[in-house]
Amino acid sequence: MGCRVERHAGRGRLTDATLTGDGDHALTRQSALRGCRLLEFTNRGDFAPEVFKELSRYCQRELPSMILGVGSILDAPTAALYVAYGANFVVGPYTNPEVACFCNRRKISYSRFS
Repeated sequence: MGCRVERHAGRGRLTDATLTGDGDHALTRQSALRGCRLLEFTNRGDFAPEVFKELSRYCQRELPSMILGVGSILDAPTAALYVAYGANFVVGPYTNPEVACFCNRRKISYSRFS
């Protein structure tokens, strides 16, 4: 299981966590109970899309108010995969015009982190 680090930003809470597939539901539920309503899943690891797909299904079923998105997206095909699996937003390490165009067409928020 990944680290559980909380930091406060203004009045809202941000939770940093690495989701690996084991215990993701428990950590996501714990975050929701603490007031977190937005979760960015990091695209990292061989089975990250499958883990995200399962997490997305869980959130739709058990935590419908959770806004689930994906980060570390480098190209449009990867963005398309995660959007198909339920991502509500996409974040990348730099602005990719192809990812921006894809997200714009699908009305999905896209940003780069700095």
